[in-house]
Amino acid sequence: MRFNLDGLLDWPKNPDDPWVRAVRETFDVDLSDKECFLLFGVLHNCSIGFAERGNWAPLTQRGAAATLASIWSGIDREKSDYNHWYGAWLHEWGGPYAFAKLAGQDLVLLEEVRARLESHPSVQYVAPDEEYLGGLPGWPVAIRLGEDRPPGDERLGPPTQDPAI
Repeated sequence: MRFNLDGLLDWPKNPDDPWVRAVRETFDVDLSDKECFLLFGVLHNCSIGFAERGNWAPLTQRGAAATLASIWSGIDREKSDYNHWYGAWLHEWGGPYAFAKLAGQDLVLLEEVRARLESHPSVQYVAPDEEYLGGLPGWPVAIRLGEDRPPGDERLGPPTQDPAI
């Protein structure tokens, strides 16, 4: 699969960036901290297909932070700064290692957040990208192993059979 990498490392994100547009048009400032953490994880661990823009690789941590921050652009000075979300991801939330350990009800909420982004009219799919992750902690282990899979997750593909997990 070929990915469009234009602007992947740019932050703050351009408002015309397809990731930003999809996130801003799908999510509002009423997101809980948990939902923000999960959305950050989706942005950083999933590739996305846009109807008119092609396939895009997952965002870097800074790119995910900037895209998440765009929700608060012009509304909340602190939350519209990508540093707020980048710091929360790495320090308060525990980053990719905490994300990889999600289980139970958090997996159901994760699937809701992923599906919500995928419901945007310009989005064709939002799917975990194991190739991009290169063996780093990423999509929750419970999902990759087929445990505690959220309802309707057959679109996420078969569980990983990686013995290193």
